[in-house]
Amino acid sequence: MPQKTVVCTGDSITQGGGFYLPQPYPQLLQGRLGWPVTNAGMGGDTTTIMLARYGAIIAYLPHFDYVVISGGINDIPDAVYNPALTRSNITAMCDRALAVGITPIVCKISPRCNIANYSARVTAHNEWIEAFALENDYGVIDFYTLLEDPAHPGCTLPAYSYDGYLHPNQLGINAVVAAIDLRIFGVSGQTEVTDVVTVCEVATTTTIPVGWNT
Repeated sequence: MPQKTVVCTGDSITQGGGFYLPQPYPQLLQGRLGWPVTNAGMGGDTTTIMLARYGAIIAYLPHFDYVVISGGINDIPDAVYNPALTRSNITAMCDRALAVGITPIVCKISPRCNIANYSARVTAHNEWIEAFALENDYGVIDFYTLLEDPAHPGCTLPAYSYDGYLHPNQLGINAVVAAIDLRIFGVSGQTEVTDVVTVCEVATTTTIPVGWNT
């Protein structure tokens, strides 16, 4: 099939980099797809900030075919957390993508368990993402199920955790990317990540410049 293009927007779990996550998921996704994948993640972004710089992201290159939207994990700790606002922001990003011919893919966010009510908020958000995606026929990437610790629901499996409460490590991200069903990108044959190191060596991504806003 013809080569297509993807942009991934989100927070630090998308951005990665450095000792925390030397091969972030957009880089590994490019290795699986064999397509250009642009990393537009920005550490600390809430969905409100993501939406504010969204116009620049989708205009940075002449055209993307897919946008992966991973947001909400930084909305949740807010003392005045408003799930309706988070949902409105994600919906708006999807609508703006569709308006210019880009197919949205949404993400279930990773576990976050350092404060009790965070886990409940994450669960509710991910349940909404599933229903929203089903209603609109959007693909979903699941950052939650593989990373969750069955012994401690709502928390990240220790083997997959970088900091013990929020950020997955490289092993965890590798597992998530290996489990992505590439049919959400219109790819009929599944490529397997049998050697993550090899995939990382061939996968280099474009990064949206820091500070771009609408």
